Amino acid sequence: MKNAMSINDMEKKFGSVEFEGAKYILIQDAYLSNRDAYGDAAYFANAIKVGDTPDNGYVPVYTVEWEIINPETEDEANACDWDTPADVRDDGATLDLEDGHIF
Repeated sequence: MKNAMSINDMEKKFGSVEFEGAKYILIQDAYLSNRDAYGDAAYFANAIKVGDTPDNGYVPVYTVEWEIINPETEDEANACDWDTPADVRDDGATLDLEDGHIF
C-alpha cells in the first residue's frame, strides 16, 4: 500500500535548502525546539538528501537546523534565515519511501 507523498510533492509542500553543496528536500514543517548543540532554541526539520540512493526502499533522514536570528519577532517567517541552515546532520534515521514512515 503506497501512502507516502512523492519527493516532488514533499518539496512543493515543505520546500528545500542547500547546505555545503548538497540539496535537501524537507519532509515536514520546521518546528521550534531547545535541543541545539548549545541548549539554545532553534528550528529543526527532517529532510532527505537529493542523490541518496535508496537501500531496499529506504533513504537516510537528515535533521536540518536553523538558528533564530530575530528572537523578538512574532512571525515565524522572520525568525530565521530559512534559505541558510546552520547545520544538517544524519541522526541515523531512515525514511521508507513506500509508506513514508521514519525509522
